[in-house]
Amino acid sequence: MIVTGRLFFIMSNYFKKFLLSSLIFLFAGTNLLFASNVHPEKSESKLFLLPLISYSNNSTVYNIYDTDGNLNSRLEWQEKYNFGLGAGLLFEHRQLFFKAGVVFSLPFECGSMYDSDWRTIGLKTNLSKGALFSSFGTTVDMQIGWNFLLKNSFYISPLVCLRERFSIVKAKNLIGYCGDTYHTGLSKDISWDDPKAKKVRKYGIDLYSSLTCFFSGLRIGKAFDKLDFNLSFLISPLSLFLCIDHHLNKEEGSWYQLSQKTIVLDFETAVEYDISQNLAFNASLNYNFCPDRPGDFYFGYFAVENIKADEGCSLKFSTFNLNLGFKIKI
Repeated sequence: MIVTGRLFFIMSNYFKKFLLSSLIFLFAGTNLLFASNVHPEKSESKLFLLPLISYSNNSTVYNIYDTDGNLNSRLEWQEKYNFGLGAGLLFEHRQLFFKAGVVFSLPFECGSMYDSDWRTIGLKTNLSKGALFSSFGTTVDMQIGWNFLLKNSFYISPLVCLRERFSIVKAKNLIGYCGDTYHTGLSKDISWDDPKAKKVRKYGIDLYSSLTCFFSGLRIGKAFDKLDFNLSFLISPLSLFLCIDHHLNKEEGSWYQLSQKTIVLDFETAVEYDISQNLAFNASLNYNFCPDRPGDFYFGYFAVENIKADEGCSLKFSTFNLNLGFKIKI
């Protein structure tokens, strides 16, 4: 019940944050939409359905440092093959466009997790690794922009975008290789891969993470007879990233939380081919990342006890996405 309550607390905070930011975004988009509709008799509005399938490769790494700045812990979450299904809507009114969509991760095994510890400065004494499973994941993306038509069918589109990502992944079947004196009984720490290191089974680690990005940027493209190709660059200078890991044991386990305000950069290339007047195929490659930056580190029992630690921390992540889908006029 306690674990369920904490999870509900995390999810409710996430959805409250998402609802507030979504209402602000939609309000701004609605004002822009109606402000642009000055001559309704000359307007042309279109609505499209956007079903898609996705593949993503996500990497999240965070480090914990002691009070002297020495590295003493690192968690690496490598979601190498995460698949998802999604859908969206695209509304076009002359040069104005508004797009909203959601993608849900499929609950399959998706990669590996590595938990490293340095009990002695400069010596990695412990390493735990296990299989990573996607338990729940969703990405909501909304954007609004304007297409400025240039010569020779080129166009440039300034746009703003709100992106919310939330995921729960679980590391299972963990095996630890421990060279610290507590596990080996030796007089000093040894490396995790030393023949004298002890092999132990761990209970597992769960990771809850949420990311909020407010992007702005440009899309540049060219339209051919049946083909449209574009490139985009977006930046979110005030992104909010929350990362909570739950180390399991026989009892309730321990919770560690990292929160970070950071910069996220996003690059995308996309192509669209018109199959018919009402149907088009599209594909996109997307890469976004956050450089290694410091954040705030907390420990204890989340929502019951949330103590800010003296230790420092840093966090970085990167995501590669491949999306394949259709654009259907409705």
